[in-house]
Amino acid sequence: MAKLAVELDMATEPSSAGGSPRGREIAPSSPTSPKRAKMQLVSTTQARERERKQLVAELEKHYEVELARMSPLWTCKGDSPLQPLQDVAEAVGVPGAVLGAILAGKCRDQQIVVNLERQKRFAEWMFSHCSSLWFNLHDSGVGAECAKGIVLALALNDRFTSLNLSCNNLGDAGAAAIARALPDHTTLVHVDLAANDLSHHGANSVFEALLLNHSVTSLDLSSRTGSLRNHLSRQNASSLERLMMQNNVLAKLALQSTNLGAECGMGLARGLVGNTTLTSLDLAGSDLGPKGSAAIAEALLSSALEELNLSENKMGDEGLAALANCLGAPPAETSAPAAALALTTSAAMTAAPTSATTESNEATAKYHEHLSLARSSILDLNPTVFSIKDTEHRQEALAQ
Repeated sequence: MAKLAVELDMATEPSSAGGSPRGREIAPSSPTSPKRAKMQLVSTTQARERERKQLVAELEKHYEVELARMSPLWTCKGDSPLQPLQDVAEAVGVPGAVLGAILAGKCRDQQIVVNLERQKRFAEWMFSHCSSLWFNLHDSGVGAECAKGIVLALALNDRFTSLNLSCNNLGDAGAAAIARALPDHTTLVHVDLAANDLSHHGANSVFEALLLNHSVTSLDLSSRTGSLRNHLSRQNASSLERLMMQNNVLAKLALQSTNLGAECGMGLARGLVGNTTLTSLDLAGSDLGPKGSAAIAEALLSSALEELNLSENKMGDEGLAALANCLGAPPAETSAPAAALALTTSAAMTAAPTSATTESNEATAKYHEHLSLARSSILDLNPTVFSIKDTEHRQEALAQ
């Protein structure tokens, strides 16, 4: 399309030979003139339509055997028996051949034969889950082959804002296929590839694709109970660091139970320093250990994080102390019960960037001291006091 635009500029460029200087000034030679812009838009639209037809033609050839077993009509019943049959291809916004390709890929992934009954059920599912702004094939048996059709659906339709393929079996090949659609997509806001048997290769494909994307604000690569896990490792450290440093739109990142490890956690922490867009980070159950947890904690004050989950990471005293210090825990000379209560409370709090002054730290320490005193009073209270029937004697015993 870029070549077509260049050729259009050359074809419409007014000649500089002959004519008066005044005449050349009047000539519509500006590349931003309305007429030229309109011609470029028409040419670009035509080029995209040609590319679209070419993609569909290649798709039909690739899935020729499966498509021959399907009906060319993609329809399903509406919500009410009185409603006419619904055109699923129109509702989803892609050609019927693309729907057929997604179903054919799904059947190849599951090693089952395409038939009209499966097409009918699949059409109903697509109409229910993919006819709005959300493309949702959660837990639908999607594998690497099916991902090829999904990529074409995304490429041919820019209305989708959410892509949910969680709890499937994409693997690294499927993740790489989905990643190819991300750099040029301008409307996707949420991408969920959780629990898809991804290794560090598949995860890096997604991270690198998001370096070129300017719309996705939420990414989920977590593992889920009862589904195929995603396994990240130290090989993701560099990609995560670059993603945090260069992507200026991602606001939410979920990597729960992905076995990141300390080295990957430290790479992520380096990228967080100076990041101004990421506000929510879920690293629960990621084997960060004391070093990885401490590195994340130390990056808090230089990041924009408002919500941080570090549960089940074997943080140890080192990691918890680093987190507590960043959250304004009381100084070491504070009484042991107060410090213990402050540490427990701080570890449960949401990690947030702060510019706390000395006064605010002192106020926090006093607050935790008062909490500790209240806690001690409750623990030391003799329950038999409440059995005293005389009101005056009971109040006196409570005061003591």
